[in-house]
Amino acid sequence: MQKLKIYFVMFFLFSFFVSCTDTVAPVLTGSISGFVNLYEENWAQIKDRACVKVYIEGRNNFAYTNTDGRYLLENVGAGIFNIVYEKESFGLNKRIAYEFVGGGEAYLYNIELMKLPSFNVTSINITKLTSQPPYLSIRGNLSDARNYSRSVILFFGKNEMVSNDPKNYLLVNSIYVYPDSSSFGYSFNDYNHYFLDAGFSSGKTVFVAAYSVSNYYWGSTPDPETGRYYFYNVGTSPVKSSFVLD
Repeated sequence: MQKLKIYFVMFFLFSFFVSCTDTVAPVLTGSISGFVNLYEENWAQIKDRACVKVYIEGRNNFAYTNTDGRYLLENVGAGIFNIVYEKESFGLNKRIAYEFVGGGEAYLYNIELMKLPSFNVTSINITKLTSQPPYLSIRGNLSDARNYSRSVILFFGKNEMVSNDPKNYLLVNSIYVYPDSSSFGYSFNDYNHYFLDAGFSSGKTVFVAAYSVSNYYWGSTPDPETGRYYFYNVGTSPVKSSFVLD
């Protein structure tokens, strides 16, 4: 009889422990609000900031900005997620791994979107100069000149798939384009060490993709897998070339 009582107590405690551990706390929900600023290629701010789509990757939550650029995401469950901001003809932007605790409204600082470049890179020329130390000269032309500064962004990779996708490049370099200029240029001093340190191999081909870009700093987010960055404010027609590393 005493053993039976002990078994009963043990069974009761086990059932209580299982029932407690199986209980799942409800996920807190809340809302997320903020503002989006829009800019022309020449950095002029756009007054009408409506129709930017704001959504959470992998979820059904989305909203659109009003004319003031304000958005409100509602019924958002707590968690860690990416928030995407996009509008046609603009480079998108993201908040990566945003942690939302729920239970109220979170206000996010402003985010910027910039018009995609309406100019293109039309050519690039790569020259290796045998000075001491040797240096690499990259020069190119654009589709037109503008009365404001712009940029060209170069991606360097190990094969012809080189692009602005962080999985397809090892190095990235931006080049400033002066106002009223339709050309660009950059020189790498002692370039062999520069590219060898980045993971390229001597005697192998380095592939280059040159993109027009409306803004080098905005619209770039890290890729957790590679540690390199996505760049969203680039043109759609890169010009490619290559050279052999000495």
